[in-house]
Amino acid sequence: MRAEIKAERLSAKERESSAIARVTFRCSVESAARCCTRARQRALTTTGAARKSQEFERERALLKRDNMLRITILAALLLTICAPAFGQDSTAELTAKYTATYTALLDSESDATERVMMAQAYSQKAPFRFETVLSTIQKLLASRLTPKARKAVEIFPLIVPCGDAAVAADGGDFAFSECVLLINGISTSGNASIYVPLTRLDALGIPVFRLIAVWIGRPVETVKTMAYQGRLRPSVVAEMLLAAFRTSYGGFAEKAKRAEP
Repeated sequence: MRAEIKAERLSAKERESSAIARVTFRCSVESAARCCTRARQRALTTTGAARKSQEFERERALLKRDNMLRITILAALLLTICAPAFGQDSTAELTAKYTATYTALLDSESDATERVMMAQAYSQKAPFRFETVLSTIQKLLASRLTPKARKAVEIFPLIVPCGDAAVAADGGDFAFSECVLLINGISTSGNASIYVPLTRLDALGIPVFRLIAVWIGRPVETVKTMAYQGRLRPSVVAEMLLAAFRTSYGGFAEKAKRAEP
């Protein structure tokens, strides 16, 4: 009898343990399911946020590009409308301005008009701005001290070969103007040393030392030494260089002008 009671008690305990185990297992499964659901929701939330962030960045990039395009168009319109205010004078304004200046320098309106017409004729055949040619001629005239001496300045024999040399050296308006003024300075420097102006011409890409060396049949280093020591006559060197420019580079400026689009 006692054995049967003991067996029944053991059986009840086992059933109770089994029930507890089933409940525990069910709770574990439900907990795991809830964890998986929460993880899936977090993943979806993170993915959605990343997608929204990418869309926002794309929209911001498009907006930035559109703004830059609007700014570029507006700047172009403003430059076109306000060009005179930025110093880009018209041909008529430049003609009037420099005619008045030349008249003061030459003490003659007719002579001034003739020089302006020379500048316009040359700028139509060379790749230099009309204003650059006018300004260069003004400086050329101002280098002489009297109206009579200014009237004697020969414009074309100086600016044409210098323009050809500047174009041959792949120079622009600055190289052209600098070449004209340096050659003019050499021709009027008396017996002074011309090493510095020759060096400046050489720095523009115009091989003046080599041209002189070929002309007089001496090595380049000897020519540099002679120029430094003042053993080259400036007026002769100026004429020599202009002749060398005509021989080596004649017509370069006109060809460059014709090649412009």
